Amino acid sequence: MTIKKLFVKSVAVAAIAAGMLVPAMTTAQEGPVMLKATQMAGKIEPKAVDAASWKTVPAREIALDTAPSVHDAISGEAAVKRIKVQVARTEDGVFFRLQWKDKTAETKIQKLDGFLDGVAIQFAVDRDRATSPIMGGEDKLVNIWYWSAATNKGQNLGANGFGTLTPLATQDVTATGKYRNGTWTVIFYRPVKSTETQAVKFEGTGEWPVSFAVWDGANMERDGLKAVNVEWQTLTF
Repeated sequence: MTIKKLFVKSVAVAAIAAGMLVPAMTTAQEGPVMLKATQMAGKIEPKAVDAASWKTVPAREIALDTAPSVHDAISGEAAVKRIKVQVARTEDGVFFRLQWKDKTAETKIQKLDGFLDGVAIQFAVDRDRATSPIMGGEDKLVNIWYWSAATNKGQNLGANGFGTLTPLATQDVTATGKYRNGTWTVIFYRPVKSTETQAVKFEGTGEWPVSFAVWDGANMERDGLKAVNVEWQTLTF
């Protein structure tokens, strides 16, 4: 099952409001980066994309590459080259704030060859860096959080290699996005503890392999045609 198939049947057009802010610090790096989560004493509103609290959370800018082609009929070069990432953790939840440049907001399919904007975060479920960052495989599971500009909601997915992407039984991931002045800003949230057996666990401290993917609908990106990390980044708590 592909990401597009998961969403096209029930496309709900989101009302995209204005709002974005400049994070506390941005550093750029071409290779893998270390993403250190900022521990927040108070609460963060999962849908407050432009909340003032994000000004205190450092940002890292991560380079993206075109994903390796897996379908002969779907090929090309991904449009998005960089994504800005902020990570925060509260007593109750884990938050990711993602930003990337996009000339247009593709929030609904208006023609047969139209596609949607989207973004995803991928985790190696067992925290093993030997897990393939391209959808996992060989019993190395990945947990994927996906946001679609059509629904403006998050979805909790799992995969064990190409062609195995499926929604997980527990849908405890939320996501909200806003588009303004050529930039998408999306916040993902999930409780620290999850009852989903195939989801990444965030209890305790340490390192978690993580990667990111972006789809630019105006560039006809869908399924495997996307901008990605071809190697794991490192999330630390």
